Amino acid sequence: MFVIIVYDVQSSRSGKLRKKLRQYLNWKQNSVFDGDITESEMEYIHDFIQGYVRDDEQVILYEIDGSDFVIEKVFGQEVVDKQFL
Repeated sequence: MFVIIVYDVQSSRSGKLRKKLRQYLNWKQNSVFDGDITESEMEYIHDFIQGYVRDDEQVILYEIDGSDFVIEKVFGQEVVDKQFL
């Protein structure tokens, strides 16, 4: 399945979430990840996010039935993948 995850969490906590998502997904932009993952990987990510996110934070997860249905259009400068600490 193809997923897109966007998040808005406290900056002091975003590093841990970002590090976890980078294990499974492609970093697209600040607080945005996407990629093809398995059902079991999705279940793991879902459980991690559910246990990690606080009431004053938000994570939005879009599940798409395969990347064949996604058309990506980038306007402006495309972000080059960076390593985060």
